[in-house]
Amino acid sequence: MNTDLDRSIDQALRAALAPPPAAAFALLARRASGRRAPWRRWPWALAAAAALLVGALVLALQPGRPTPRSGVELGALWVAAYEHAMGQGFEGGPCCDLVGDLPQACQERFATQLDIAAGPVRMLGCYCGLPTGGCMTLLVRHDGTPVCVFVLPRTEDPRPALPAGSRYDLARRELGDVVVYALSESVSAATVAEFLVL
Repeated sequence: MNTDLDRSIDQALRAALAPPPAAAFALLARRASGRRAPWRRWPWALAAAAALLVGALVLALQPGRPTPRSGVELGALWVAAYEHAMGQGFEGGPCCDLVGDLPQACQERFATQLDIAAGPVRMLGCYCGLPTGGCMTLLVRHDGTPVCVFVLPRTEDPRPALPAGSRYDLARRELGDVVVYALSESVSAATVAEFLVL
């Protein structure tokens, strides 16, 4: 038998199949235990902070809900919305979004169920055109006359006023925790009288 050849094969096999050094086992153990080097965490923390900042900015700068500074500004927004709705045909046009259940919609938005008494006022839908200062804007007809109705929480009511020289009529009515305004050419006071809290 060839002992030199056997020894060389034996040495080659031992070298090839030798266990890794202890440092390699320590590295594998650290990886398996989930402990990672702290310098790898800061990019993720920075990305999370940036995402939170962007989310806060998006919430703070939501379009479509401008908050007027005064009742005069809010009144001007409402007149512009009424004239826009009239220009679009008022009913069934692109600025009228159908509402299935007015009491439920008011409950979700104001925690108050608001409805219209059976009578001369007919609900058409919600106005979805120009900004109206963050209030719920309804399109109704009172004996055929187009009326915009604006609903907002009483605590956020700046007491809107129509622009000087306006040909429109604005009426106000408090119903519990909400305030209902109606804007039309003539029947505003009669329209707000038809709204009630359930």
